Amino acid sequence: MILPQNENWEDELFRNNFEKKQMFLIFKGDYESFENSKFQVFLYDDAVNSFDHVVNVLMNVFGHNESIAVRLATEAHTRGRTVAEVEGRKEAVHHQYQLLASGLISGVAVI
Repeated sequence: MILPQNENWEDELFRNNFEKKQMFLIFKGDYESFENSKFQVFLYDDAVNSFDHVVNVLMNVFGHNESIAVRLATEAHTRGRTVAEVEGRKEAVHHQYQLLASGLISGVAVI
């Protein structure tokens, strides 16, 4: 994926993927109505990435300590997915991009 070359790249990434329905987003209504909403960032289990890689990515992307990162990675592995973070739209989209760029499977859903 090539990121837009402007200072508001996260807004543009969100809007472009929203319009193309390429990003995993769950909500009803128009784009602007979610500006102040909270979003869940999901991490999904996969058969490719090592447990240590997932833990390290969670610590680097979200700043989670090792204990929290291990708990989230374990939950994703055993249940198929976990909520890695709850945050604003811009942060959620940015963090999802970081997870995807690290080879993990991630989704974002409005609460």
